[in-house]
Amino acid sequence: MLQAFYSHFRPEWETVLAEAQPLDSVAAEIRKQLECPATALYINRVQRFYGTSVNETYPVYVVWWPSVDSTAGKARSGSLYLQINPKDASGAADLSTIVFHELAHFISAHIPPERKEALSKAYLKTCPIPTETNYLAYLEEPLAIAVGNAGYADFVSHRSLDLAAPWYFDPRSDLLAKLIWPEVRNKLETSSPISLETVSLTASFCARMREASHAM
Repeated sequence: MLQAFYSHFRPEWETVLAEAQPLDSVAAEIRKQLECPATALYINRVQRFYGTSVNETYPVYVVWWPSVDSTAGKARSGSLYLQINPKDASGAADLSTIVFHELAHFISAHIPPERKEALSKAYLKTCPIPTETNYLAYLEEPLAIAVGNAGYADFVSHRSLDLAAPWYFDPRSDLLAKLIWPEVRNKLETSSPISLETVSLTASFCARMREASHAM
């Protein structure tokens, strides 16, 4: 019965296997970029920024994905599944940015609970976000974009992201990340941890954004 099943779908799975072959070289190129000395130094900056030290492995699995236009990283249980269709035009540099964005989330998750609570309370005091909304778009995501996208491009790839181009698919997170990027960059440059002042600055931008959206 199982043999009949695979025989019936043979053309489909042979196509998938053939298309997946280039993923080994894609994974190797991503690994090369992420294991370079500049990346290691930047990871140390990021850990100091979040005020934590992570001594864990962050597994990244490159997997075949049917859609050409939706390359994405899905974080699940401490691992990242990088969904790629080999026909996608994304290069290793773009894919490495996805990985580092998710790595920023992984590192920030290790902030000591009491400090995370203090930072969250300071943020919500200035920009109270209803829990039924996607509050991570205002809280967690802008920092991950600034650190994992703009910071990675700046400190590792030595290039600046275009402020006129989207850095992230969610326009709220995208705008907040661009507004706080100068402050975040300064913290990263000086190896300083995120402070209540940084959080308050982000929250003030958040409050103004929400006021503007309600006024429209």
